[in-house]
Amino acid sequence: MDRPAGRRNDRGDGRAGCLAGAADRAVRRGVGRGGRGERADPGAARRAAGGNACNYGPGGQIPEGVQVGNATSGDTKAGDSNYGTCMDLFAPGSNVLSAYHTSDTASTTMSGTSMAAPHVAGAVATYLTGHPSATPAQVHAWVTDNASTGKMFGLPAGTPNKLLYVPAAAGPPPTGDYTLSASPASATVQAGGSATSTIAATATGTAVPSVVGGQPTTVEQHPFMISQRREGSSFPGQQSCSSTLMGPHTVYTVYTRVSTYAAEIAAQLPGGNPPPGSDITLSATGLPSGATASFSPGTVSTGGTATLTVTTSAGTPAGTYPITVTGTKGSTTAQTTFTLTVQGGGTPGPLALTNPGTQNSVAGRPAALTLRAQGGTTPYRFTASVLPAGLTLNPSTGVVSGTPTTFQTSNVTVTVTDAAGRTARATFFWFVMPF
Repeated sequence: MDRPAGRRNDRGDGRAGCLAGAADRAVRRGVGRGGRGERADPGAARRAAGGNACNYGPGGQIPEGVQVGNATSGDTKAGDSNYGTCMDLFAPGSNVLSAYHTSDTASTTMSGTSMAAPHVAGAVATYLTGHPSATPAQVHAWVTDNASTGKMFGLPAGTPNKLLYVPAAAGPPPTGDYTLSASPASATVQAGGSATSTIAATATGTAVPSVVGGQPTTVEQHPFMISQRREGSSFPGQQSCSSTLMGPHTVYTVYTRVSTYAAEIAAQLPGGNPPPGSDITLSATGLPSGATASFSPGTVSTGGTATLTVTTSAGTPAGTYPITVTGTKGSTTAQTTFTLTVQGGGTPGPLALTNPGTQNSVAGRPAALTLRAQGGTTPYRFTASVLPAGLTLNPSTGVVSGTPTTFQTSNVTVTVTDAAGRTARATFFWFVMPF
């Protein structure tokens, strides 16, 4: 194969002669094996009944491989697990809910390194997703360097006290794998009306389904060939597979079922959370008062769309509102903005005029003041009494401007009147100094 791959096998025949050699070559080419005998991608495994790992399976012969032991829920070594200096780490392998051979939907609770090794193989697959060019030696270093230390109890002397751990940065970045867009990106409605927009979730990056390349081969050229066919499964979270190992004189067919084991590995993941689902949940924030938002459907997959409907009420205030649409998939988020403009309607607040406070000007120098009103019903009209000489008030804008002509003190009263005839007043002093 031209790309790194992970695989685990389970054997019970010690070093297994020529098959062990074939496994060793596969490991060094980047195809790993693991299993009840303790090795997982990129390694090779043989089964042993709780013996010294150096005496079973590949032992220390394949430094690139990962020798995996069976850890119980109490963080102790299971009785059937190997031990010793040739071990690399432990992974959950006791009382794991697994598929069973009696039917396509059967399941049972199983224990053994056959349960532990797939955990490591899955961790390695996660790492290789973000590091496709990693060598078997680099993968081995990543697995062992990131393992939690000192978590296991009662290990035999010389056995590494390491437990599988998958750091947050093992795979692709948690954000940026999809984007959201709104079409149209804005709309204008009268208060009491509604607006719609199509929210699309689009995958980012250039990943596309493809076939792994390579050159055709035969068992005459290479002693062993492995093929695997996915058959699906009606058991939730699992896939059934038929694997075939072909040699010059023998053909072995093994029926396996791959499970997510999400509940079992959750405690070893950052934050103790299971992997996120594939659906993107949509939500909206920044809505104006009296408005609601809904999505149909409420969740979408990458490449899908949903309809956003924003419904206003008769009391929704007029204005322009940027509404943020957020998509959440596990720990990843993406956002887009839909801008809503509401016209008319709304229950007006009380009319008020902000008092500008005491004003100071100099005779012969230009002066300006903007009066501000709020509430009521627009448009407003402004009037003023006793302005200093040389100053005038624009009745539509509320701006006082001009050049005071003489030294004086004025007690100014400004009145604002709204379209409904309501009024508000403010009184302040305006001092004009000679210099």
